[in-house]
Amino acid sequence: MNSSAPPPSTPLTYDDYTVGWVCAVDCETKAAEFMLEARHRDKNGHLLGTIHGYNVAITW
Repeated sequence: MNSSAPPPSTPLTYDDYTVGWVCAVDCETKAAEFMLEARHRDKNGHLLGTIHGYNVAITW
């Protein structure tokens, strides 16, 4: 697990996301979403979450 990740109760900022994942087609986005261990809320429509301790931002 990534030791630099803040605990879940700490609000995350965009600077906390260290992995960016760009999906070219809808099926890739669905697969990426399925891989998320935790999903984070985002009011701007981004798909954010955690995979193996890394904070991930997914876009399409």
